[in-house]
Amino acid sequence: MNDWKIVKLKTLLSISIKNGYSPVCPEHGNGKWVLGLGALTGQGLDLTQKKPAPEGDPQTENFLLKPGDFLVSRSNTLDKVGRAGLFQGEPATYVYPDLMMRFRVRETVVHPGFLEQWLRSKLAVRYFQRSACGTSGSMVKINKGILENLPVVLPPLETQRTLSTILSTWDSTIDMTERLIEAKRLLHQALSQKLLFGRLRLRRRKTNMVNRKHYFSVPTDWRIAKIDSIATEVTNRNQNGEVFPVLSCTKHQGLVDSLRFFDKQVFSNDTTAYKVVRYGQFAYATNHIEEGSIGYQNLHSNALVSPMYTVFEIDPKQVDGGFLYKLLKTEIFRHIFEVNTNASVDRRGSLRWKSFAKLPLPLPNVEEQEEISATLDLSLGELNLLGTKLELLKKQRAGLMQKLLTGKWRVMSAREVI
Repeated sequence: MNDWKIVKLKTLLSISIKNGYSPVCPEHGNGKWVLGLGALTGQGLDLTQKKPAPEGDPQTENFLLKPGDFLVSRSNTLDKVGRAGLFQGEPATYVYPDLMMRFRVRETVVHPGFLEQWLRSKLAVRYFQRSACGTSGSMVKINKGILENLPVVLPPLETQRTLSTILSTWDSTIDMTERLIEAKRLLHQALSQKLLFGRLRLRRRKTNMVNRKHYFSVPTDWRIAKIDSIATEVTNRNQNGEVFPVLSCTKHQGLVDSLRFFDKQVFSNDTTAYKVVRYGQFAYATNHIEEGSIGYQNLHSNALVSPMYTVFEIDPKQVDGGFLYKLLKTEIFRHIFEVNTNASVDRRGSLRWKSFAKLPLPLPNVEEQEEISATLDLSLGELNLLGTKLELLKKQRAGLMQKLLTGKWRVMSAREVI
């Protein structure tokens, strides 16, 4: 590695570091934009995070970005301070704000793509976090001097170009996977809405719809049943102090192991007042049901939930648990919970069993419920596999980045190959 060296960022600059400014953004713009702090994502620069720039402000011209400009977050939370991105957008269109710093580099000594990758490396992130001033629980800052003195491991220019190309290829793969996941998520959401409310039927069943004057229409061969006709509230307490896993209810994942989810204990040491929720039962956060915080207990034979939760069990002859859980997690039912929570006079900001039990459910026969649930499980399984693939790609990229940018793994440049 005799041809590699460690330099400070300030030795690479062609234009010195400069803070942005804080314009008063109007509701409507004139074709110029002020980037928001959220534009620095940790994976580069997101130009969709913007506000209209003020028209006729003479300062605007002094802060317009050009392709090749670097932006760094100078004031943010500890995990985000120092985030950097390389601007490659349309010139004279975007302005950068006061909470960012801008600089340019001499491209005869450092490849911009390589430097952008270095600024995203663990070494650079740790440097900014150690150097930042402020309280870790709130906004912290780095200044021009800290940025100037950032150590940069610098290989020859041709090697920089090669490393930039390799890592950019990984970035593109990760980006495409994220786009695919989002597309699959939207498809799964649409499929759920259609199957769970009978607008799409399996096995060529008829889809004739009838308006039952509720929150939804259902096929003519479905019924609408109140929750208390298929479910019963359960209030078993952990009076003997049994050591069962404690669960928390989340908006998106339903019931989760509390210790694993929060990575710390957020529940009481004394769990004798906690409610026992058995396998196959449901639980929801009585005071937060309007957020969609309801879950199906399919994790343990027995578990515990906060005494503030409502627990209920279903009649398996009438309802399939998997179907009901997916139905209650739809946006339609989240809206139903919200409306009924706001209308509740029993206790403001909560939906107790008495009111919850009167809510209507669209129900096909149990056989069709099971088929719908199994179909959506397949769709969700594909989505989860893509999520696992994405996490592995990110871990592999992080490991590769660390080894390549520090020279532990060497690659030949295009010139060396020839």
